[in-house]
Amino acid sequence: MGGSKLRDRLDNLMVLCSAMNLAIESDSVQAGYAKDYGWKLNSWDDYSKPVFDNQRGKWFNLNLDGSKSETEAPSYLI
Repeated sequence: MGGSKLRDRLDNLMVLCSAMNLAIESDSVQAGYAKDYGWKLNSWDDYSKPVFDNQRGKWFNLNLDGSKSETEAPSYLI
């Protein structure tokens, strides 16, 4: 919950199922996992942080036009 409407841009929005969102918001371990994989950002985080697509097993950058571009895993996970 929370956030800012100023950050509601296509390169900063994702859709999560309600079960995943509940896990991220209620469990600190899941929240840490979500931050590592780009599914949850702090207000000070960079919008260009890549996100992991769990179904495809690949990393992507989210673009302003709503598309996504495949990219490498962030260095902190390698």
